Amino acid sequence: MPSEQDGDVQSILQQDMPIAADRDDNGKKVQLRYSPLAWLSSLSSVGFGSKTFDNADWSSWFCQVIGMPLPALVPVRDRICACGRHHFDAHGDHVHTCKKYTRNRYDAHQILLKALQSICQRAGYVATIRNIPESRGQRRADLFIKDIQLAGMQDLVVDVSIIHEFHGDVLQDVRRNGTLCNPDPSSPAPLDSKAKQKVLAYRDDYRRPDRSDRPKAFLPAIMATSGRIQGEMLRLLFIISHRQAEDYFDRLGDDPSNAAFTTRRAIYHTHNRACIGLACAQAVASRAYLPSLPLQRRPLPPPPQGDLDFLPIPSSSSQDT
Repeated sequence: MPSEQDGDVQSILQQDMPIAADRDDNGKKVQLRYSPLAWLSSLSSVGFGSKTFDNADWSSWFCQVIGMPLPALVPVRDRICACGRHHFDAHGDHVHTCKKYTRNRYDAHQILLKALQSICQRAGYVATIRNIPESRGQRRADLFIKDIQLAGMQDLVVDVSIIHEFHGDVLQDVRRNGTLCNPDPSSPAPLDSKAKQKVLAYRDDYRRPDRSDRPKAFLPAIMATSGRIQGEMLRLLFIISHRQAEDYFDRLGDDPSNAAFTTRRAIYHTHNRACIGLACAQAVASRAYLPSLPLQRRPLPPPPQGDLDFLPIPSSSSQDT
């Protein structure tokens, strides 16, 4: 799965990675990895329940993961979409990509955005999705994190996006619909391409030194409907987890051993990855429905409950990976 190795997207977080030079027992450099299904092993700690993921949403997400027809879309398969360009397909590729369903994508975007905001707030940062500083042309990113001290800047601005890795709205050659946008399903290219698009749109203006509200670092936070994650977002989650572990031992007044610290960091990192994984699954489920069908939009999931200091210890295989 995608790791911290990006394609042509220049990372601004490499310098802040606390284990950039770490090596494992075999002398290999430690890399961050992410499994789109790993959140399923952390259901009790991420607020999972029937109110946040009911049977219809669960069925929609699960069928998309394994490539089966979606129960909500099977009855309208081969019906002409309101766009007049294509028929619906039972796998949801057209609904994911058609401009007639931008509201679906907005709902999904908000689920992922608020999950990331919640992670930052639970780590002790002031993170807001309102009154975001403007970029050029009165454009705004999605999330403003104050005093996070990353990439040589005091504040960080984040823009969230979810991509779909299958064609679904191609008119020139309709045979491409339902096929992968990139022939290599493991390639980070689709995620990196979207991240690069965001960087070109926002980064230079946000870090401009003559801004009246001081320059800010900009970060793209990109995920795919497959559950894959772009490298910069994964780094952000790890850095936050590392700092949560530091805060934990500071509160205890303890000087931990390396094993104790890495275990505590892994607890937070596993939890944060699971929160994002669940949010992405909920977002994917919310995208693949038709407003004309008797499928009701669910309320946004509540933030995870409970004390972060008492999260379960993850398995050794998941620590810092």
